[in-house]
Amino acid sequence: MDNVKEKVGFKSDPTGFVMTFENEWTISIQWQGSQAEIAECAVWNAAGDWFNLLEYDEFAGGMSPGEVSEVMERVRKFPK
Repeated sequence: MDNVKEKVGFKSDPTGFVMTFENEWTISIQWQGSQAEIAECAVWNAAGDWFNLLEYDEFAGGMSPGEVSEVMERVRKFPK
């Protein structure tokens, strides 16, 4: 991100999608595997600051649909 404020909503491409919540936090979900059975996630805010999903990493891969859903719900509740 180049410190550009994202619009609330969805953007998609063949490898996944990006969703920006009303709190101006964005989550990127990119498919992994030939059947998209797992995904990689990354999260950042409108200022372009990344959120560590793992202790020392902004990206978390190998996530199941349930794990992705839990991250989405957590990000949705972040303060603006």
